[in-house]
Amino acid sequence: MTVVQIDQKTVSYTHENNSLLIQSAHQKGEEINLHIEYGGKVYVENGLGVISFYTTPSAINLPGHIFYWYPKISNNEESEFDVTIDTPATIYSNLTKVENKWHGTSINLHLFAGQYQKISQ
Repeated sequence: MTVVQIDQKTVSYTHENNSLLIQSAHQKGEEINLHIEYGGKVYVENGLGVISFYTTPSAINLPGHIFYWYPKISNNEESEFDVTIDTPATIYSNLTKVENKWHGTSINLHLFAGQYQKISQ
C-alpha cells in the first residue's frame, strides 16, 4: 500500500507508468514535508537484460540521475532532502548522514548499499 502525505495530511496522487504525480498547491520556495510510504521490490533490467536498478534486504542501487524514483522538481532545481531509510544495510548517498537520516541539497538523490567500500583520500 502506498501512502502519500504533505505536511502530515494525506493527498491525492496518480501512479502510472512508474511515475508518481502528486498534486500540491505549494509555492516555489515554500518548504513542505513530503512523506511517501511504499512497500515492494524494485528490479529494473537494462536493454541487455542485466538488472541495473534494484533493492534487496542487503543491496541497493538507485542512482537518482537516471532512475526516476525520488521526489524531484521537474525543472532540475535543487531541492533539500531529509530522508529516513529503515534498513540494516550501510547506505551510501550524495547526502550527509546525520544520526539515522540523510540530509542535503541536490538536484538528484542517489542511494547505494551492498558491496561498496568507503575510500578516503
